Amino acid sequence: MGIVKKPSCKEYWSKSILFGNPGFRELMTIDHFEQIRSYLHFVDEKESNKKDPFYKIRPMVDHIISSSQKLFSPEQCLTIDESMIRFNGRSGHKVYMPLKPIRYGFKAYVLTESSSGYVLNWMLHQRGKKQTLQKTIELLTNNLKNKGHQISMDRFYTTLDVVNYLTEIGFRVIGAVMQNRAR
Repeated sequence: MGIVKKPSCKEYWSKSILFGNPGFRELMTIDHFEQIRSYLHFVDEKESNKKDPFYKIRPMVDHIISSSQKLFSPEQCLTIDESMIRFNGRSGHKVYMPLKPIRYGFKAYVLTESSSGYVLNWMLHQRGKKQTLQKTIELLTNNLKNKGHQISMDRFYTTLDVVNYLTEIGFRVIGAVMQNRAR
């Protein structure tokens, strides 16, 4: 609901001088807002892939990613890392990462431009789905092959297999290596 945070949606339409927000009341009624919110869906339930745990938001996520890739040309230096998307509801895919500023939420693997932080590609982590680190890197970098980019990674991503894969498809790689990591 923007900059002003209220405990519930109904309080944005309150007529109280102290707690109300007249801008909301002037734009639309609370009944109209609730009707829009109840019918707002991003997927047709009959035609959806219910095996995908994020099927309800997948069309919106795919649209955002494709639009951001069409509208932005990244500079040479890129970064791969994890990010957290704040989520306070209930979900089996919500994770806890104590060292992140946002501790609870959805974990996303992101490919960003180093200088601006612009997110070029991202994918949500799915609990229980076994996916190799190299496959994750392949999915994130699939549209930037052989374009002369340089990727910086932390020690989580820097494995011999990942570095070999990225150099084969035309990336220069910078990353920290752990001596005790076998692969």
